[in-house]
Amino acid sequence: MGTFSKALAVSVAYLACSEKIKQYLINSCRSFIYSTALPPPVIAADIESLNIVRDEPFRRKTLLANADLFRTRLREAGSM
Repeated sequence: MGTFSKALAVSVAYLACSEKIKQYLINSCRSFIYSTALPPPVIAADIESLNIVRDEPFRRKTLLANADLFRTRLREAGSM
């Protein structure tokens, strides 16, 4: 189980499971399938977020570099 809310800024969750578990959930939680369905614009935003992550790796590299710089500056200031 996981969410994309923080990493991709969208409100989508997922469950990675075996086919057997998937079928169990579909058949035992049928009433939740339609009441918890996400609107198409949310799904579109999630898909586009995944595309950006795949197609623009420089964003991850920049984020990691900024986080490293931030930690370094905190250490230099004696705050860490």
